Amino acid sequence: MFIHTTTSLCKICYRHLPGFVFEKDGSIFLTKTCPEHGETTICIEPDADFFSKLECPNLVPIKGILMEVTDKCQLDCPHCYHLPDNRVTDTPADFLLSKFLSLPSDSYLILAGAEPTLRSDFPEFVQRIKDLNYFNHSYGHGSFTVLTNGVKFSSMSFTKQCKDSGLEDTLIGLNHPSYNGDNVHEQQLKGIYNLAENEMTFGYIGYTIETLDHIPDILAEIEKINSQIGRYVNQYRIRCGSFIGRSSDKKRSYISDTLKYIENYLGKENIKVLNDRDNNIYHVNIMWNGIVIRVIQWPDVETIDMEELTMGPYCQFYGEPITNFVHQVIMRDAVKNMNFTLYDKVPFKYTYASDTPYWRNIPQ
Repeated sequence: MFIHTTTSLCKICYRHLPGFVFEKDGSIFLTKTCPEHGETTICIEPDADFFSKLECPNLVPIKGILMEVTDKCQLDCPHCYHLPDNRVTDTPADFLLSKFLSLPSDSYLILAGAEPTLRSDFPEFVQRIKDLNYFNHSYGHGSFTVLTNGVKFSSMSFTKQCKDSGLEDTLIGLNHPSYNGDNVHEQQLKGIYNLAENEMTFGYIGYTIETLDHIPDILAEIEKINSQIGRYVNQYRIRCGSFIGRSSDKKRSYISDTLKYIENYLGKENIKVLNDRDNNIYHVNIMWNGIVIRVIQWPDVETIDMEELTMGPYCQFYGEPITNFVHQVIMRDAVKNMNFTLYDKVPFKYTYASDTPYWRNIPQ
């Protein structure tokens, strides 16, 4: 049964390809044909019933744009899409500030990396961004945020420096403690509590996991964090890894499997799927004991369905026009990690649009 047309990617050359999504034998498939490398058909969701119940009626624009400010990182996570390089010199602040000023003024800026806080000038850099007074102030308290692993914030003096410089909000990326060891994980948790003590907010606190068996530990930690500083946290996130960048996975993960595990573990009666949010094949929002958790599964180069990447955040990671974050991560992997020369650019309809959150309504 035909579902919709879309744009996807060739798994070999990363060319953008027309494709279509269809249901067969209780699963959802995507098929596309590269003029050089032939046809590919792949399962993108094994549970067609789950797929058919996804609802996203009230989309709210997510206008965050991630910009890389360093290639450095102090961690070595199994699912890193960035593949850090600690030998390189950071891009000068003046150059980055000029790029930031070219971004749409109705967006909000997300400082990304590898690990942004490893810039030696990070507090000063934050102050200079704050002084621009350029970006949308409707996001949180300020006009920008930082996507960080939180380790540097285990230093209270560094945290206070950043607070004094104008940092008011963070996005925290954690993992199961087995990723980097208990010592690193404890530093990350200390960083979270230091940020909260300085009354900084969290757009989210998210976890990437290697196996579904990590979920019970993660849920217990989320519950503990929320009981102590939940007033500062907008939402929590749980995501399995994808075949992008550095990946230790042996098989592809699907969001329906993650959600079923959570429902079986907590009891389906204790979970509410929030159908008033932007649920789709890549993220489903649930509520548990008053806690909002966004269950996420990124696609990879084979499974990406651009028509499902209907929301921000957006990125400009590799010179392409500003597009959806996940699309940019996949393309960045080709350009920066594998040194590919690209054949084309993303179709215009998938580029950043300030006037609509849902590009199925935008003509080519």
